[in-house]
Amino acid sequence: MKKKLTIRLALLILCAFSINTAFAQDVRQKPVVKKQTTTTTKKQTPASTKKQAPAKKQSSASTKQNQVTTHKWKEVGGFHEGLAKVQDANGKWGYIDKTGKVIIPCQWKYALNFNEGLAKVADDNWKYGYIDKTGKVVIPCKWNWAEDFSEGLANVKDANDKWFKIDKTGKVVKEYK
Repeated sequence: MKKKLTIRLALLILCAFSINTAFAQDVRQKPVVKKQTTTTTKKQTPASTKKQAPAKKQSSASTKQNQVTTHKWKEVGGFHEGLAKVQDANGKWGYIDKTGKVIIPCQWKYALNFNEGLAKVADDNWKYGYIDKTGKVVIPCKWNWAEDFSEGLANVKDANDKWFKIDKTGKVVKEYK
């Protein structure tokens, strides 16, 4: 009884191994072509001695799964409220839409995601303020620290380390003691 069970187990393992190996070979022989959603223009490596057109600057945009990938940016954030923050080669931040089009030029020392229609940005002096989705400064960069808006209000800190709660127009609605 034990010998029969051992033989059956050995055959089962051998059979499973054979099927797995055959499947793996079959997969390697038949490459799966996925639908491409990325448009790319980049330098190609010649596969033969044929002459190819000169390479253009690397740049591509993909909106698959809510992401844009582009080689002209040092860094790209995720999309929030239709825009993603991007950092250019000079270290400045701006925003692009899902097609990769620049909506707000890279001009900020730092930028965060849009939240309730506004994004927190920092100027060259590391003072924080808020912009709208067109890039218009809604609340000037005068705060030493600022937090995201929640239910129409945000906490900010001034140069004297005093905290305030402001509304979306920048009006102080509460001073913390």
